[in-house]
Amino acid sequence: MIGLAVVTLAGCDLVFKLEPAPDASPLGACPFLAPVPLPPFTDNVFDPSLRGDALELWFSRGGSELFSARRAALSAPFEREVAADTLNTGENESDPAPTADGLRLFYSSGPSVIEARRASQKADFTTPIAHADLPGQDLEGLDIAFDGLRIYYDHVDGLRSQARVTLDTPFLTAADLGPRRSFPSISHDERELFFQDNQKIYRVLRANVTDPFDGTPELILDGVDPEISDSGKLLVFKSITADGFAVSERTCVDR
Repeated sequence: MIGLAVVTLAGCDLVFKLEPAPDASPLGACPFLAPVPLPPFTDNVFDPSLRGDALELWFSRGGSELFSARRAALSAPFEREVAADTLNTGENESDPAPTADGLRLFYSSGPSVIEARRASQKADFTTPIAHADLPGQDLEGLDIAFDGLRIYYDHVDGLRSQARVTLDTPFLTAADLGPRRSFPSISHDERELFFQDNQKIYRVLRANVTDPFDGTPELILDGVDPEISDSGKLLVFKSITADGFAVSERTCVDR
């Protein structure tokens, strides 16, 4: 497959230019711009997720296999996608979620939530570990916090999160965070959550990281599988009008 091409809108690079998180602005002052297609990943693809530096894109194909694509620099196109052979087992691997440093990857595999690790960003993930401390059944989407210490997931009983003290200790008891939020994506500061409902993408805010996400959601745009970038400025998602991904940009963060 051809590498990812540059996509621009209003003079801004929507794919390659991932800037540091901007200063907060008044609520509602930072709308997302009209989405544009994100080529060339258009063949039965789902679950897009960018590494923190935007040099690696993870996604699933058909909701059953994991793939990644890399690029050498922000100004370069993505290289040809590569199947994650060390992770794909035929157990319907999906919903990949890397930590910001790209050294850990969480995903669903059959009845389990899996965490895989690697020694560097250029290495392949090895030694996938099934998390007995996390529920694998009755989940519809998960996301990991940028530092790998908290996981968020949509459970049959509602939105939940679990924290761990260090990267090498088990996740603790689940915290209830409010009603169901399908395929959640958490922001870097963990106070903004994106999710899908009936082929539409919403976001909901909370004032503090200890609060539930039980406020009134705001409709963002049509689509599914939302993923907010680590900068908070790019929203990548599965288009419902074309067979592929799309991306929408905002120039600031209003929280």
